[in-house]
Amino acid sequence: MGAVLETGQYSDMTFLVRDASKPLLAEDSTADQNGSNCLRAHRVVLASRCDWFRRALTSGMKESIERTIHVYDTDKESFQEFLKFIYTGHLETESKSLENLVELMALSDQYE
Repeated sequence: MGAVLETGQYSDMTFLVRDASKPLLAEDSTADQNGSNCLRAHRVVLASRCDWFRRALTSGMKESIERTIHVYDTDKESFQEFLKFIYTGHLETESKSLENLVELMALSDQYE
């Protein structure tokens, strides 16, 4: 299932990720448009494995209509790892720093 996330094949939604703790630079908006701050995912996988995403993607909220979710509270790498965990149910903890693990725990709490 992780390969499906990595390839982005048949993905039908986008996450635009920007760490709000870092200053917004002019090139950040260009990066969003060019896709460097974008992560692609599959609504059906997210909705089936996470209640928060199920509610957001099936309730007629802005996210379900636009198929885009803006994420301002983490960096792209951490959110990508969070999505990988949702897809696979597995997390490689040995290669993660304590800071990375705390960030992933905060994301899992936020999107529970």
